[in-house]
Amino acid sequence: MILEMRNNILIFTDWYFPGYRAGGPIRSLVNFTNVMKDFFEIKIVTSNTDFGEKNPYSDIEADKWIEIDEHVRIIYINKKNLSIMRIYHILKQNENGILYLNSLYSISFSIIPLLLTDITGLKNRIIISPRGMLQKGALANKSFKKYLFLQLMKISGIHKRIRFHATDLQEKMDIQKVFRNNSNINVIPNFISKITCPANSIVKSRGSIKLVCISIITIMKNLHFLLEILNSCHGEVELDIYGTVKDGSYFKKCQEIIMKLNQNITVRVNGDIENSLVQKKLSEHHFFILPTLGENFGHAIFESLNAGRPVIISDLTPWRNLEKSGGGWDISLNDKNAWISTLQKCIMMGQEEYNKLSALTYSFARLYAEQPEIIEKYEELFNAAS
Repeated sequence: MILEMRNNILIFTDWYFPGYRAGGPIRSLVNFTNVMKDFFEIKIVTSNTDFGEKNPYSDIEADKWIEIDEHVRIIYINKKNLSIMRIYHILKQNENGILYLNSLYSISFSIIPLLLTDITGLKNRIIISPRGMLQKGALANKSFKKYLFLQLMKISGIHKRIRFHATDLQEKMDIQKVFRNNSNINVIPNFISKITCPANSIVKSRGSIKLVCISIITIMKNLHFLLEILNSCHGEVELDIYGTVKDGSYFKKCQEIIMKLNQNITVRVNGDIENSLVQKKLSEHHFFILPTLGENFGHAIFESLNAGRPVIISDLTPWRNLEKSGGGWDISLNDKNAWISTLQKCIMMGQEEYNKLSALTYSFARLYAEQPEIIEKYEELFNAAS
């Protein structure tokens, strides 16, 4: 159902396209905008640099609204110019519209807009998508600062005027655990990239395997766990790691483990990867692997399924019961033996068995993608905020 009168959605987010280094959150918003621009007027406020970069985008004029579509406008702001007064003016211009925040802890793109809306009495309706930031593993990192902010939210009562967007039932429970039984929660999965043809076939010999991990490098992604269990595997193992280093000290710990790996294990750390190259890199490997401490979606996981490449992941993502459905395995991080035995099974897998699993993986991705009701649920979310 297309609305006769379009509601205005004002999105605050630290990073947006053409940025890619922040990973999934950027892809979530790009996919959201590409679909929902047919139903709403969308304005996006973001920074003029990519995650971890000091240099601004070279071909984008900062501090100026840019119309990239009939119903989409973006302003890439130089953070030096992002004063509290400027944020207030942007909010004021969109008063009576919907304020959609895609973070909980960003000072400029979440906390200040949220507090200004509440303190000044602006009538912007607020939706927050925590993007996995209330998961147990995420709360454990820099826990005191997060605890303090969340307590202030509850004491002030501001959480009572917020509608939360959870991307799965686990995230809904995470929100309820922090803010008690808050009833203003809509559970809707993220939009996915368009389904594509499966990747070309790849040779799979018994006794060897090519693994790929595409993710930002932080303690939340649990890379050291993977590196440690690889040493218990027999056969020729290659692991390619792609992603932005977000935590330098943690990355150093991982590098130290890599230096001590057995000779049958080859690990290559390849740095950042642009979104346009993800499918190609997935196609060059047999399995995607990620022992994450928590994902609210996992776009790289879906892209691997879409490429017909089975995944080996933790059971702390929305992608569950994969072995039954044919998409791979989701394994408890409390069971290292299960991780090792699954990896060993994949190492010893031959071509025929791998081809069957690859076909099942792609079928699973196609079935997941066929969810037209998602658009209606997003319309309900933003209309319920009215």
